[in-house]
Amino acid sequence: MEKQNTCVTMQNISQQLNLLTKKIEEAKKFNKDVEIPLEFNPFTLFNLHEMSISKILAFLLNPKESHAQGTLYLDAFIKLIKRTSLFSQTQEKLKKVPEALADTFVYTERSINDLGRLDLLLRNKEGIIVIENKFGAYDGNEQLERYAQWLSKQNVPALVLVYLNERVPSKTTFSDNFTGQDFTVHITYSEMIQALDEANDKVTQSGVRIFCKLFLKYLRGENLMNQKLINTILENEQSLKLALQIEECMPELRTKIWLHFIDALKTTLQNQEEFKNFSIKLESYSEDPSTRYPWFEISITSISSVLRICFEFQNKNLGDLWWGIYRYSDNYSISSEDVQKLQQFMKNIFHSEYSNKYWIWGMWADEAGLSRNWNTPDVLYQMNEGRETLLFKEILDILNRIVKKIKEDPDAINVNLIEKAK
Repeated sequence: MEKQNTCVTMQNISQQLNLLTKKIEEAKKFNKDVEIPLEFNPFTLFNLHEMSISKILAFLLNPKESHAQGTLYLDAFIKLIKRTSLFSQTQEKLKKVPEALADTFVYTERSINDLGRLDLLLRNKEGIIVIENKFGAYDGNEQLERYAQWLSKQNVPALVLVYLNERVPSKTTFSDNFTGQDFTVHITYSEMIQALDEANDKVTQSGVRIFCKLFLKYLRGENLMNQKLINTILENEQSLKLALQIEECMPELRTKIWLHFIDALKTTLQNQEEFKNFSIKLESYSEDPSTRYPWFEISITSISSVLRICFEFQNKNLGDLWWGIYRYSDNYSISSEDVQKLQQFMKNIFHSEYSNKYWIWGMWADEAGLSRNWNTPDVLYQMNEGRETLLFKEILDILNRIVKKIKEDPDAINVNLIEKAK
């Protein structure tokens, strides 16, 4: 059965929080002890990941959004950029930064062709700001370099590339002769939280103010949790030795969990009653998840056709999962009509139409309700636990939605593979 759409808009959350505030104020007339509990935070009920955080930041930074605060949050963020030193570790600041204008346009997951997708893109007549948000995600190979190259070709007065992460960027994400050296800044979550929190104190609408306050509290809590764990490890010699030993074993441990997951998924697919009259198999996969682009492929075979769905991590160690229909091998080709046919079929289910020279159709995993970064304790645990975990259910949900659509229109995936001349 297809999942119901449980997405909650920023406006709805803000309205609900505003209503909650009014009810609490009314209750206080009868009971002075009624207050919002210190631990109350609805954001903890949601699985917030990199893309979710980017969408909320886009909501706050967009002057045209329904929070009705205009450029308040955007101005605070731009002032933070202006007082941040350049990426080159010198004390020099950016020579030119776009101002917080009311006509600023804010986009998330903006595709820049084969160079990748920008987490946040802010644009107005004065220039462009690109924010690479690394909330719970690992650096992509030459990711900052690719984004800087794209930015450097934009004909605008001011360019800014923001690396948003508590940690410094790894050397894998930029080249020795980094293109963005003169327009890239590193801003930590702690710095951003403080800047937005100070701006939020000026908000008079209680619903908006509480929404932002709880969001920043959530981000602050995630950072504090990591810092407390690190400090605890560093304070104890035995804990530090154990942590280092675990780190040394992680490549082998991750590989064993990966292969266990592959076997468990194979068995799970064989025993699904929902797939009756279909042959669904995990046909091929990477043996070593530590290499770049680890992947696994699932084939969905009906009476007259086969659809191969590929899941491929864009970074080693199971980071940044992309999935879709990979273009067929060098031995076969597919007509443009059949390509469009498959694209339309998947678009009708998942409402995405992205394609490139490698993929007939594809999308990021979190856009389909599947975890995007698997190199986390929670997801690795689920991979090891097997079929009853949320991770397996998310994969099965994607396959169920595809199978349901094939049942409605069996010819939708019936395409001809053309053997190439040798």
